[in-house]
Amino acid sequence: MNFFSRYSGAGNLFLIGDNRKGLFPLSSICNLSFQHKVDGVILLEDSSLADYKMRIFNPDGKEAEMCGNGLRCLVHFIGSFSTLRIETLAGIYTAWREGDLISVEMQPPTKITWHLSIQNQVAHFLNTGVPHTVLFPEIFPPSIEELGGKIRHDPFFAPLGTNVNFVSLLSKEKLAVRTYERGVERETLACGTGVMASALAASYLYGLASPLLISVQSGEELLFTFDSSWKKMILTGPVKQLLTLERTTRILNNY
Repeated sequence: MNFFSRYSGAGNLFLIGDNRKGLFPLSSICNLSFQHKVDGVILLEDSSLADYKMRIFNPDGKEAEMCGNGLRCLVHFIGSFSTLRIETLAGIYTAWREGDLISVEMQPPTKITWHLSIQNQVAHFLNTGVPHTVLFPEIFPPSIEELGGKIRHDPFFAPLGTNVNFVSLLSKEKLAVRTYERGVERETLACGTGVMASALAASYLYGLASPLLISVQSGEELLFTFDSSWKKMILTGPVKQLLTLERTTRILNNY
């Protein structure tokens, strides 16, 4: 297995490393994220509950509960074509690989709240492993980062904050989603748990049925399938390995 690799999960960028020896200095997270311009750093670790454990850290250094695209990238990094069970802070997820398309079975959403009034916007909240707020504007706002940042930091969501998704209904089968990510503190090119939250909100509010194809800001697409009870849900999309790093930085040299 490679020492460290840079990955794209439908445009979500990650640096992934093998930390099964437990030697990686967590104090290096912020520097690594900045240096390699990624949306998060993922560590592969051993698990006593599943095949492997995923730990994901945002660029601000805080550990996140879960990341759908990050988990899909980790499956590619592991290199197995077998079905894998991956432990996260949000629970154990099942994932599998078919070529460069990787699927993960998502957990049911929690803490669902419809029709909130936040920053003079009608918003909807679902925790899909991490907290997500979903809006359906008539057009995307001119600055996703300005409005997204205000909602992300709104006192209603304190102290954890929220990710913010702006959704456009393109057809009965397709959505476009743009996401402001908590911890990254900007718009990212894709967000797997955000795609899930957006698809479920579109299903509930507008009657859209499974499967839904979701276009993200990178120009790539994710497929989200779900049953009527929201208990069987699968996120599928592309994964690309962009670069392998072999102790190319001072930080990694000390690891």
